[in-house]
Amino acid sequence: MPTVAEARVQYQVVLWDRQSPINGVPAADVLIARDDIPDGGAVYLIVRDGQVIYFQPHKPGVTGFQPMTEAEALQYADQYVTMLACADLPITAAATPNPAAVNAVVEVTA
Repeated sequence: MPTVAEARVQYQVVLWDRQSPINGVPAADVLIARDDIPDGGAVYLIVRDGQVIYFQPHKPGVTGFQPMTEAEALQYADQYVTMLACADLPITAAATPNPAAVNAVVEVTA
């Protein structure tokens, strides 16, 4: 069974330079089309199989479009890649009856 670490290797985190195209779309077009990219903040991309699958231009889960530092962007990206890798793993579940027969104990491993 694969591990989270093994599943993570299929993802690459890139700090976008605001000049490189994204999935063939010129950077200038991306910048014009999006109104959620704060000035001066880091933008991270998550790449799988050579394609950008995730574009994050601001702090996720925070009201408004607050810019990220490069360190914050890498930390958020790492958390997101872990979530994606966990979602890629098969889920196995085993139910063991409680000795008191009141409830069952369920263990889920990924």
